[in-house]
Amino acid sequence: MTLVGPMFGQYVHFMRFPPKGNDYSLDRYRTQVRRVLTTLDERLGVVPFLGGQSYSIADIATFPWARGVGTFLGKPGGVTRRSLAPTLSCGAVLEARCPLLVASAAKD
Repeated sequence: MTLVGPMFGQYVHFMRFPPKGNDYSLDRYRTQVRRVLTTLDERLGVVPFLGGQSYSIADIATFPWARGVGTFLGKPGGVTRRSLAPTLSCGAVLEARCPLLVASAAKD
């Protein structure tokens, strides 16, 4: 969880405001974001929530980043939706399991 905000934030920064001729930073943080998302996917394949069996601050803090991954890792990131398939599932899994969203959908 401690890598999500910093790595995703740095990636978005270098995607939106890259210094000319410096692809290293963008590539580095894109790779880190993919690695973090792969780890999150693996974790959610074993337990229902990032912290284990119960919804926790880990899910709350990670959800906004995981949910938007398709937006900021899309075309500007030089990747395709197909190559993101494993990582996009993290956001979908968290969204499906988020008690607030589930309760809100049931109310509507």
